[in-house]
Amino acid sequence: GNAPFEAVLLRGERFLEQGRILQAREQLTRAMAAAPKDPRPVSLLAKSYLRAGSEFNATWAKQLAQSACRLSNWQNAECLNVLARAYEGSDQKANAQLFYERMKSLPSMKELGSGYFESSLQQLRSHKASSEA
Repeated sequence: GNAPFEAVLLRGERFLEQGRILQAREQLTRAMAAAPKDPRPVSLLAKSYLRAGSEFNATWAKQLAQSACRLSNWQNAECLNVLARAYEGSDQKANAQLFYERMKSLPSMKELGSGYFESSLQQLRSHKASSEA
């Protein structure tokens, strides 16, 4: 494998989990440049725009998530999940539902488990409710 790429990708993912959005985006952008055909950094970058607060931007998230889905030939459950959440975040519920359904039909969905997308959907809905309050 490509050790430097994996290290940068993991660092970006860890920063994202810690809420260090700018550092995460910097690492994920580096990872995208190092492996332009890999959907993972693109999907994680999309996810960074779905975080609550001032960094939230569903339009950017949607564009990046669509790119990640294309890179994965629409076969990566995580990419589809991020895309569905981006549609949900821009109040396009019907489109979100389409991608959740598509995601559930993928073999890779078994790796994530059925509770995975339910919890991410709940997370997004509670974020939207608190930001609209």
